Amino acid sequence: NCYVGPVLRKYLSFLSEALDKNGFAGVLLIMQSNGGVATPQSMSQTPVMTLLSGPAGGPVAGISFAKVQGHDQCITIDMGGTSFDAALIQTNEPLLRSEGWINRQRLALPMLDIHTIGSGGGSIGRIDDGGLLRMGPESAGADPGPACYGKGGDRPACTDANLVLGYLNPDYLVGGELKIDSELSYSVLSDVVATPLGIDLVEAAHGAHEIAAANMIRAVKAVSSERGRDPRSYAMVAFGGNGPLFAATMAKVLGMKRILVPPSPGVFSALGLLS
Repeated sequence: NCYVGPVLRKYLSFLSEALDKNGFAGVLLIMQSNGGVATPQSMSQTPVMTLLSGPAGGPVAGISFAKVQGHDQCITIDMGGTSFDAALIQTNEPLLRSEGWINRQRLALPMLDIHTIGSGGGSIGRIDDGGLLRMGPESAGADPGPACYGKGGDRPACTDANLVLGYLNPDYLVGGELKIDSELSYSVLSDVVATPLGIDLVEAAHGAHEIAAANMIRAVKAVSSERGRDPRSYAMVAFGGNGPLFAATMAKVLGMKRILVPPSPGVFSALGLLS
């Protein structure tokens, strides 16, 4: 509370004043780590309850979406630019836990049981000292981002590999507003991965995709099979800017038979805040 309180209180004060100034007549509610909401006044007193509130929106939205499709239990996967979140939904309820960790600091808080790893579209590929290909956890972020963004990134990211594989339409990212350069992806993937390993470009891209998927599969197992729950009996709800790109690869390995991809998956967690 002492650490995050001053920053959060300042932000909430600014947000409330800005909403009032712009004539907002609704009710402002703040997401909590446990998937519920609270007033700004309450959150100003217990700001620690917001620490893991961002990822909490995904499972909440996943419950609503899976229920409409006739599923009361699912595993949600949320892959963005830098991180991957996995959560298990049992009979339309997200699992809760009473403790967690942030940067090796232990927290005793009610929170949704979400397993997070550093894996996203910006996760960087490299050859380690043993000559093996690794993907992440280091990320190119949004700036410079993957090489194909043309902002100076000189190392291949997951997005570059997916572009080489044809999983992304180079002319229609963000509805065509985000211009990307496929040739830059080919170049860095060849220089950093394909040539050092003595394989062709498509093999290098496929290897990067498979390794990134393997990292995320372990995260799914952390919330399912490692806790005595068989992932094969659950539907997969895939969202985030990159989740649907990896869903089929992951579901095949996990033996999951049904994949649900919501409309506009990149903003699905925001929908969870509303629902």
